[in-house]
Amino acid sequence: MLQNAQRLEAVMAVLRGACVARVLDLGCGPGPLLLRLAQADWAREVVGLDVDPGELKAAQAALDPYGLPDGDRLRLVQGDLLRPDARLAGFDAAALVETVEHIDPGRLSALEHGVFAVLRPGLVVVTTPNADYNPLYGRTGGRFRHPDHRFEWSRVQLRTWAGRVAAAHGYSASLHDIGPAHPRLGTSSQMAVFRRVPAGGAAPVRCPVR
Repeated sequence: MLQNAQRLEAVMAVLRGACVARVLDLGCGPGPLLLRLAQADWAREVVGLDVDPGELKAAQAALDPYGLPDGDRLRLVQGDLLRPDARLAGFDAAALVETVEHIDPGRLSALEHGVFAVLRPGLVVVTTPNADYNPLYGRTGGRFRHPDHRFEWSRVQLRTWAGRVAAAHGYSASLHDIGPAHPRLGTSSQMAVFRRVPAGGAAPVRCPVR
């Protein structure tokens, strides 16, 4: 639970620091990031997307006690992020928190196209387990942390993927650790932050202090 909180706070810090107002939570699940976004006064429009109606029902149930109903500012949408609705294009940012590792490797190209070519937000934040760290959980011999994971990337593998995707779609990419670091294995979670490169070398938008 502590690691999950650290992960969510790391994502929120990136979003808040980037001065975004319209945010997509892709693969939102039961809504832990949505809840934080819904309570952030700088997030003027938030959409949670998930393919599983049961997860969306759980997200709504998590939001209801806080008086945060599904409405104009916050919407829950059932949909496949591998084939996203183009009407969700143009948001300031999108977050995929512990989502990519649930996608079959052979379908990652569809994910990349859907997020970076169709939706094309200004900022994309991706968190995923660091496979280098798995021995500290007793996970060796290619054993994953969760039975639904289709893969888990090492730090080198995430860096390679992020660099390729950024170059292909006109983004820059930076890699970040989340949580306390082991001197050799890194941190339990890792984060890639993609920023769309402005056309014509335009100056980046300055974000006021929040």
